[in-house]
Amino acid sequence: MSRIAGRRFGCRVAPGEFALGSFAMRAVRKVVTRHFHPGERVPDAGIYAVVHEVQHGGTPELVLLPNSKFPSCRVCGDQVTFRLLRTVRNLSDDEDFRGET
Repeated sequence: MSRIAGRRFGCRVAPGEFALGSFAMRAVRKVVTRHFHPGERVPDAGIYAVVHEVQHGGTPELVLLPNSKFPSCRVCGDQVTFRLLRTVRNLSDDEDFRGET
């Protein structure tokens, strides 16, 4: 239902919402999370969650650099996956960490 139709029924409709009867409902967007496996190339520098096949108290997060490879776990071996939590910039790209020039 359009924003105009939503107004006609007396409900306020914001961008990203649609009107249904007297209720405004927010459109739900599915976010697809990619899981990476040991030996694959790291696509982006960032902090990755480590999901172990068997919970044994291993490292829950790792900082990985691009073009390196995702590591195997000492306990799980290749039965571990990685999920990007957040990307990080290279410190050399931050002017606060650049050397004097």
